[in-house]
Amino acid sequence: MIGELFSHYTIIEKLGEGAMGVVYKAEDTKLGRFVALKFFPADLKADKEKKERFIREAMTASALDHANIYTVHEIGEANDGRMFICMALYEGGTLAEKIKEGPLNMEEVIDVSLQVAQGMEKVHRKGIIHRDIKPQNLILTLDGVVKIVDFGLAKLVGQGDLTREGVTVGTVGYMSPEQARGDEVGQRTDIWSLGVVIYEMVTGQLPFNGEYAQAVIYSILNEEPEPITSLRSKIPLDLERIVNKCLSKECADRYQHLDELIVDLNRLKEKKNAAAVPSKRAASIRTLQNRSLRFAVLGILAAVIIFMSGYFFFDKKNQPGVSQEESLTAESKSSIAVLPFKNLSPGQLEDHFCEGVVEEIIIALKMNVKLRVVSLTPPFQFKWKDIGIRKIGSEYNVKTLLVGSLRKADNRLVIIARLKNVSDSTELWGDKFEKNVEDIIAAQEEIARKVVSALKIELTEKQNFDRTKHHAENIEAYTLYLEGRHCWRRRLPQDLEKGIDLFHQAIKKAPNYALAWVGLADSYHLQATYSVKSPVEAFPEAEKAAQKALEIDNQLGEAHSSLAAIKLVYYWDWQAAEEEFKLAVKFNPNFHTAREWYAIYLAVTNRIDKSIAEMKRAVELKPLSTSPRIGLARHLYFARKYDEAITHFQLALKSDPNSFLAHGLLGQTYIANSMYPKAIDHFKKAMELAGNSPGMLCGLGYAYAVSGKQKEAREILNRLKERSNQKYIPPIYIAGIYIGLRENDRAFKWLEEAYIDRSEWMIYLNIEPIFDPIRNDPRFSELVKRVGLIY
Repeated sequence: MIGELFSHYTIIEKLGEGAMGVVYKAEDTKLGRFVALKFFPADLKADKEKKERFIREAMTASALDHANIYTVHEIGEANDGRMFICMALYEGGTLAEKIKEGPLNMEEVIDVSLQVAQGMEKVHRKGIIHRDIKPQNLILTLDGVVKIVDFGLAKLVGQGDLTREGVTVGTVGYMSPEQARGDEVGQRTDIWSLGVVIYEMVTGQLPFNGEYAQAVIYSILNEEPEPITSLRSKIPLDLERIVNKCLSKECADRYQHLDELIVDLNRLKEKKNAAAVPSKRAASIRTLQNRSLRFAVLGILAAVIIFMSGYFFFDKKNQPGVSQEESLTAESKSSIAVLPFKNLSPGQLEDHFCEGVVEEIIIALKMNVKLRVVSLTPPFQFKWKDIGIRKIGSEYNVKTLLVGSLRKADNRLVIIARLKNVSDSTELWGDKFEKNVEDIIAAQEEIARKVVSALKIELTEKQNFDRTKHHAENIEAYTLYLEGRHCWRRRLPQDLEKGIDLFHQAIKKAPNYALAWVGLADSYHLQATYSVKSPVEAFPEAEKAAQKALEIDNQLGEAHSSLAAIKLVYYWDWQAAEEEFKLAVKFNPNFHTAREWYAIYLAVTNRIDKSIAEMKRAVELKPLSTSPRIGLARHLYFARKYDEAITHFQLALKSDPNSFLAHGLLGQTYIANSMYPKAIDHFKKAMELAGNSPGMLCGLGYAYAVSGKQKEAREILNRLKERSNQKYIPPIYIAGIYIGLRENDRAFKWLEEAYIDRSEWMIYLNIEPIFDPIRNDPRFSELVKRVGLIY
């Protein structure tokens, strides 16, 4: 099969083979990326029912979104009828290969176990049982991330002498007793299998053995495994208890849910960290940070990616609408870091709801200008106990921490919030809030008030925690709004479509819900940003929604910010944009997105030094998020400070190795610094991660063009032009590649198309290094003037 073409995939090499088929490395000839193709047995095509079940289950697996779950791109069928599944190709090896080298150390055992448990906990919440957890189905990437693969595939194998539905002979050693008996299986079956995997990681051998499959099954049903402490010295008794509980013969004696196992594993990890020497503690912190922030957004060509960059802040000493006494400094008397609240309602409460509740508490706290609020709540669960309160306090320059949990039962919510003193770990304040679900907005305000009261901060008449007037009283509408914002933050085209639908649903339930109209405006805006729609299709809809929000509430800072961004990038109306930014800040002084857009406004109007200063402060106030770090690096790139930019992009990738945004921008910066091989490597990695991103494809084409690989650059040009027949491709993408090829006449032709389209990327003409080769051309200065920029 090597060298053969299946659909648009060229087979490159064989990666492995198992009972369910053969896996090959392949090149996606449409998108220029490497993928893994798994071909299933030819006899599968003859069974229509199993084929339909396979498609349905694979679709379910592809919909799962978690850092520890593999990515499914598509299910296909070859010309000869063989079905295949196209997956992301990960660099690394399986846990089985790792175990062959010898038992893992305790840090690795706990880390891998936690990652698998966390990934599978998300799977179970979706009502899916894996049925085939084993080291061969756990990939360890080079970045230390565990990827769980082969969801539900094993149950499609045909019946055999020793095969139950969903289990192959090859996995008999990981079967639970109920699987071995042919009984109904559930979540606790996966917990058993994970227990077997943990046992194997610790000892290097399986807990149940036999010379043939029936002997192994007999051992599973009737024998107890040898204790891990007798097979290996210095094993914590707590770990032995965890393994024994996972491997209880009776389902009722095992962990009933994976979140219970996660709690015990975290306790074990905390004990080990407490006993570790300082150097190991530091390494643990670095490991935590390197594995955090798995939230990715679509990466695109350098000139078009700045909009995903972080939370930017005005220079309050010069900012309109904010007085000198309100200006906040890092030396504030009172400071607080807000950490994610633990969601204790698996299966009932989506994480985005819990995240939204905490975000609203943060917004309310920031209404008090005497309090410096540091958000440690990007879209991942920050494990503060692994680091320790004092370490967080010193590293992020805060005196207090706000932690808590949220649980939903029927129509009731229970929120527990605690304020901790960094210096001595004492609890300054704590309270339990039991509310009806529809009272959640008022509860958020009440928590913020009590925190400020506990900090003994005096309130002025200007300071108002009340966010209730901006939200709908209809709790269904509020929940839909939170889910819509979650989709908006993800930035993926399909999520933007889903977000728009959710905002429409929220508006249908609460027509005067101004924030839902703002969410709709912002989603239409990003549809233009990510080429889902053309600017002339998306921005009028965005403006209409923003104006509707202002009709409902003309003091809503978020609505003024949305309108300001539209004025900036679509109408190129600098004065109107600035006026709307002033109103946004006046009505919501701490709204991050308004500051983000204002920083862009500063950059494109030739105030790059101020913009960089705001980015540096943004990194301080959003320290665990890659977004501000990427934003700072991006503005350093605009300032032609390439070495500094590279350093910060690399720091961002240490936090999130899977950020194709950071990979693409780093590649662009390497080009500007004449480091072409590294640039191409990072664009290829970005393409692998980004999937169907025309902007990233354009970036790779530009890298080929400037590095002298004209053939490859022209191939990408042709692909973009062909794709433009089916969907909108921003003309500036094609113009960029022509600039790289030094074909200026064609570049200006496409730049003119971008001008006619009112492409938002035109506002970067003055600062983007890509345009440097044509900057002295009279046509360029004329174009800059028409956009309204000062040349």
